[in-house]
Amino acid sequence: MRAPTNPKKCTASGIHQKNKKPLDNLKKICYNKGTKEKNKSHKRKDVCPMMNMTYAVALDLAINAVADDTAKEKLIALKAQLAKRSAGAKKPTKTQKENEGLKEDIFAFVAETGDVRAGDVALHFGISGQKASALLKQLADGGRLVKTIEKRISIFRVADEA
Repeated sequence: MRAPTNPKKCTASGIHQKNKKPLDNLKKICYNKGTKEKNKSHKRKDVCPMMNMTYAVALDLAINAVADDTAKEKLIALKAQLAKRSAGAKKPTKTQKENEGLKEDIFAFVAETGDVRAGDVALHFGISGQKASALLKQLADGGRLVKTIEKRISIFRVADEA
């Protein structure tokens, strides 16, 4: 399959697919391989052949296209189930559970030591510097630690002391 010679430009979705920049919504132009005229508009404004087809979009199209009420109700229920599954709270993984205990130990270490760097935590607990930095950042984002940067070095301390 040969690549189209024209730039991938599609305003039906409102985004220039190549550069991801918004386009003028007044122009409904799409330069696709199958089109012969440059100013040819999409027949269906809601579907662009260059748009990513997700399950939610496919279900919307199917709901709009189906005339049977029972089938439409089933499709609406399926879409609700899909939305619930994608937005629902997930159980923490085994690693996340282990990290919760490690974060408590790190917090206790910072509380008794004072100012610490990620390297200090990594050496004390025998973990990588990246993991120590990530756990310290999670504690800082949670408000339990305060992060200060001095000469490009991140220093963490308990939030109450700061």
